Formats: sequence, structure tokens, C-alpha cells
Amino acid sequence: MLLSFLCTFGWLASIVYATIPCFWLAIHPFAQFWRARRSPAYILLVPAWIALWIALGFTTAHYRHIALYHAPWTWLPAAALLLLGVWLYRASGRSFSLKLLSGLPELSSGAAPQKLIVTGIRQRMRHPIYAAHLCELAAWACGTGLAVIYALLAVGLVTGWLMIWLEERELVARFGEEYRKYQSRVPMLIPRIGHAPR
Repeated sequence: MLLSFLCTFGWLASIVYATIPCFWLAIHPFAQFWRARRSPAYILLVPAWIALWIALGFTTAHYRHIALYHAPWTWLPAAALLLLGVWLYRASGRSFSLKLLSGLPELSSGAAPQKLIVTGIRQRMRHPIYAAHLCELAAWACGTGLAVIYALLAVGLVTGWLMIWLEERELVARFGEEYRKYQSRVPMLIPRIGHAPR
């Protein structure tokens, strides 16, 4: 009963995690378009994102019971990945407001200039939030063994890589040499262990 619930919950959670890059890709590359509109972008984007969850749910529902393996011990590494993801989210939020996380500054016309945040967890990795997303998605794939979640993980990895690549370009354009220096001393997704670079 519990495993059945976890598999269903993991499938639904993975749909959300796998589509986060799609939501981001609908915002950032088109930020100027959204800023020019009178109505807030989120009035259109959030319902569109939810519609994507529903469409992906219907598309994958038929296959959601196909398991690559059944092994209760896989929930041990899955739990470690889930906890790591939660820790990364918490560490990311200490120096990053919910407003920044949601992408609101990019959509606001006349927004105040942004400052490059390189404190806290960002002294050790450049994209801790995306690392947390991937940890959560990988945890559900590992624990459930469901083929559909592994497929969603693959989608999340491909679209996530595109999202990070575009964001890196955007940050270089926005912050210039300051961000290039940050790139050269801080890893992208795998945290630096030991003393944080200054």
C-alpha cells in the first residue's frame, strides 16, 4: 500500500519537476516580450504550465506501472537524494528571495538592477536550485524503479541542460566579466568541497 502510494506520488512529482525547465524556457528567452505586455505574464504562464502537467499525466498514465526493477533497498539512496535536494533548496533560499526564484524581476518592466549573488551555497556551486530539482527527480526514479520516471528524468536532464546553458549566456550578458570570473572559480552543479573560493 505504502509503496503503491509512493510510486503514484513519485510519478506526479516527477511530472512537475521534469517540466520546470519548460516553464523557465517560456519566461527567460522571451523576457522582453513579457515585459511589454500589460497583463502579468504569470496569468498566462502558470495555467499553461499546469496544462502541461495534465497533458504529460495523460500521456504517461498508461505506462506508469511499468517497473525496471522492484528492490526495496533502492529507497535508501532515494531518501539520501531527497534529503540532499531539500537541503539544497533550503541553502539556496537563504540568499535568494522567493521573488528571485520565481523569475519575477526578469518580467518586471523598470525593475531595479540586479546584483550577482555569490554568497552561501553559491560560493560552492553556481546552480544549486537546479541541482536540487535533479536530486528530487533522480530520487523518485531510483526509489520507484518506474520506467516512466526514468524517461521524465531524461527529459529533465536534456531540458535542464538547455535551461542552464541559456541562463549562463544570460548571466554573462548581464554581469559580464564579474560572472566570467565567478564561472572560472565555482563549479556549475557539483559543489566544491573544502574552503569556498573568494
